[in-house]
Amino acid sequence: MARHSWAKALAAVSLSLTLASAAVRLSSCPNLENGRPRNPAGQTGLGGRGLLRQWVPNRAADPISTSRERKLVPH
Repeated sequence: MARHSWAKALAAVSLSLTLASAAVRLSSCPNLENGRPRNPAGQTGLGGRGLLRQWVPNRAADPISTSRERKLVPH
């Protein structure tokens, strides 16, 4: 698998997870096995980072905008 330019080395990821703020990481603190985070829900058959830049959860927000046509009611 080709390595992306933004992908961090495994040792750097492990170190950054270790040094990260405990308050932010406690709820999503991964169990490391062989220097890689382990899926707490069990095996998925997938491996590696995929297209994400880090091993931590993807905390992206997708905004949704909706609108309705207003009907004017005569007085």
